[in-house]
Amino acid sequence: MNELQNQDRELAINERAPAPVRLAPFVDVHQNQDGYLVLADLPGVTRSDIAIRLEDNELTVEATRPGRSLGGTEVPPKQYRRQFRVPEGIDATRVDARYESGVLRVTLPKAEAKKPRLIEVQ
Repeated sequence: MNELQNQDRELAINERAPAPVRLAPFVDVHQNQDGYLVLADLPGVTRSDIAIRLEDNELTVEATRPGRSLGGTEVPPKQYRRQFRVPEGIDATRVDARYESGVLRVTLPKAEAKKPRLIEVQ
């Protein structure tokens, strides 16, 4: 019996947490005259687990969902990552991000100088 208990202890010690699964989240990108809207599906993630970076006309979205146990089965952690080339003319000071019900919403407004302008004919 002691031998069986020792084997159980060895198995528990040698067990590793499951490796994270790397995923590219599903994304929709919309454009209008005011700018761009990026919608990314990030289920099971909390706001604090999301990182968004806009640098050198590249938008990077990263998020981590911790692993969990579901009905006795371990679900590995998930790491989401997606990058986009962003056209020049985005007003980086007005970029806005909101997360609700598993969907990240990033608004990338165009700089005023890049917006289309209606010219009145005299």
